[in-house]
Amino acid sequence: MSSTAAGKPATVGAGQGMPRIARGGALNLLGAVITSITGVVLVIVVTRALPPSEAGIFFALTSLFLLAEMVARLGTSTGLVYFIARFRALGQTDRIRACQRVALIPVVVLSLAMAFVLAFWAPAFARLVGGGEGTRAAVLVLAVVLPVTTLSDTFLSATRGHATMLPTVVLDGITRRTVIDLAKRRGVEVVERAIWPEELESFEQFFLTGSAAEVTFVGSAGPWNFEVGDLSRQLAKDYDDVVNGRVVNA
Repeated sequence: MSSTAAGKPATVGAGQGMPRIARGGALNLLGAVITSITGVVLVIVVTRALPPSEAGIFFALTSLFLLAEMVARLGTSTGLVYFIARFRALGQTDRIRACQRVALIPVVVLSLAMAFVLAFWAPAFARLVGGGEGTRAAVLVLAVVLPVTTLSDTFLSATRGHATMLPTVVLDGITRRTVIDLAKRRGVEVVERAIWPEELESFEQFFLTGSAAEVTFVGSAGPWNFEVGDLSRQLAKDYDDVVNGRVVNA
C-alpha cells in the first residue's frame, strides 16, 4: 500500500539495492527450502531408525506438545501483533504495557497449569500413547519446556507488533522490497507499518505489489476513491524497467 507524496527525483537504477534484494531473496528461498527438506528428513530418519511403535510414540508426543502449547497461548500471538501495532500507529503507546500485561498473565497461568497436568499425569499420558518408563520421562521433559516455549512464542509476537522482530528465514516479498528500493531512490520516504481501514480516507494514491500482480493500481476501496498519480505510474515503470533488464546497474 502507498500513501506518499513525491520527493525530489533521483536517478533510478539497479544500483546497490538490487544486489541486496537479490541476495536477501535468494537467502530466504534457500532457508525455506532447507526448512522443508529438514522436516522431511526428520520424518524419514525417525521412521527408519525407530521401530514403528516408537516412531508412533515420538509423533504422538510431538502432537501432544504442540497442541498443549497452542491452547496455552490462547490466541495471544495474533492479538499482540494487532493491538501493539495499532496502538503504535495511533500514537497510543502508553496503552501497550497494559495490553502486554493483559495478554501475558493468562498465558503464564495456563501454561504453568498445563505443565502441572502433564507432569502429574505423565504415567497416564505415557500409557495413552503406548509407552513405558522412558515415555513418562519424555512427558516430564515436555512439561518443563512447555511454559518456556509458550512464553517465547508470545514474546516473539510482541516484537512483531513493535516492528523489532529480526528477519526470519521465510519468503520475503521480493517485489515489495524492489519497489521500496526504487521509491527510496526517487527521494520518497518509506515507512513500513500496519495500515488501518480508517486511514484509507487520507490516501491520495494506492497500489499493491505482488509476484503476479507486480505493481497494481487501486482506484477505489469501499467508499474511497484514489487517483493513479504520477508517483504510482513512475514506480510501476521503474519496476517494469528493472524486471525487463532496461535498467543498467550503477
